[in-house]
Amino acid sequence: MTHFAFSVLVLCRETLLREAITDALSAAAGATVAGSMYLSANLPDELNINPDIVVYVDTSGDQRNLERDVANAHLLKSARWIVLSDQSSGALVARLRELRAGISFAPLSVTRQALAHLVALTACGHDVRLDDFREAAPSQERLQIMSAGLTPSQWRLLHHLALGLSNKEIARKETATVNAIKVRVRTLLARLNVANRTQAAVMVAKAGLFEQEHPRRTNVVELRRPAAEPRIAVSL
Repeated sequence: MTHFAFSVLVLCRETLLREAITDALSAAAGATVAGSMYLSANLPDELNINPDIVVYVDTSGDQRNLERDVANAHLLKSARWIVLSDQSSGALVARLRELRAGISFAPLSVTRQALAHLVALTACGHDVRLDDFREAAPSQERLQIMSAGLTPSQWRLLHHLALGLSNKEIARKETATVNAIKVRVRTLLARLNVANRTQAAVMVAKAGLFEQEHPRRTNVVELRRPAAEPRIAVSL
């Protein structure tokens, strides 16, 4: 079975908030997490990791540090960025778009669980937008999936099933044997408490977790906020 691991750099001015986010993400399977107040020119050389994902928390109006982050964004342009902000624009976002970096968005009020899922999906190569719409009654399917505690590789496998890919097609994408994929699919189905892959695909469709309009031509995943949970900022 292919081992899947990824590294995350959390950029956040506020120490307590940064530590809360790094602690939450460190608990995620396969994640190695580091944190910093800002993106300095020598930060990439100081890190013990080459981050696959940068979580940027936009909580400060410090123009000087913002300008420094913008100026040095190119140093991590190969990483996929998750911007936690109450707006999906600004100097940093504009710079990242110039660099053609992968960018995902979520509001500052994102929950720990939702952020962990967002990071896992981003690690699988998706650009993710966690919207701010509130549902009076989230679907049972969505709650079931979001509470299943899926690993990053299981999220990726679930997306393959949602696209209707065969075990042979999945094996090619995952660089694994067909038998290994069969085992992984059985484990995933057991985790979701469904009998077969068709039921898993139906569950995903009802949950509305993956954008299905052009499933084979987009890697954008739409997530809506799940039921109310303790927020990162509130739980400090």
